[in-house]
Amino acid sequence: MGKRIESRMGKSKGTWGWWEYSLFVFFVTHIPITLSIDAQSVVPREFFPQAVVRLVDWYYENFDDPFYSPFAEAYTGRTHPQYFWFRVIIFGELFFQLPFFFYAIWAMWNCAESFRGPAIFYGSHVALTVYIILAYVWLAPTMTIPSHKLLRMTAVYMPYFIFPLGLAVRMIFAAHAFPRSSIKQS
Repeated sequence: MGKRIESRMGKSKGTWGWWEYSLFVFFVTHIPITLSIDAQSVVPREFFPQAVVRLVDWYYENFDDPFYSPFAEAYTGRTHPQYFWFRVIIFGELFFQLPFFFYAIWAMWNCAESFRGPAIFYGSHVALTVYIILAYVWLAPTMTIPSHKLLRMTAVYMPYFIFPLGLAVRMIFAAHAFPRSSIKQS
């Protein structure tokens, strides 16, 4: 059914289903995305490899994401100063969420029950910030993004809304941080 996670003592700790595998991949892949793509909105592009800069240029050209504009002043990163609030969110991602990703990977690998509280906080916080970002690009009167690009941009942001929200809801309502296997715990 899923991967049975065992402790060093050989006792079953839990079973991973599709959701746990998906979350694990989400956290593992979020680390390079945060460091190479998201960080470009607050760190000058000279600090990134040209291939990564070109990737974000391509993203901007095809999605019109105003937070990753190549036209912002170089010393500020890609995000225009008028979106200072977005820069604050990215600084939060770099200094608070990035360390959490490493903890989440460790906690998931070890099926640590201590994951519940931090996961609820992380999931609630991130789902809310992504909601604010999407509400802004969809509803702000100053946004002039063509609808087909707005839909594509929303599709890119949605996993960063769905996974954290799902994580928070799961941790709030589940009896254990990770599903238990059918093997009796001793």
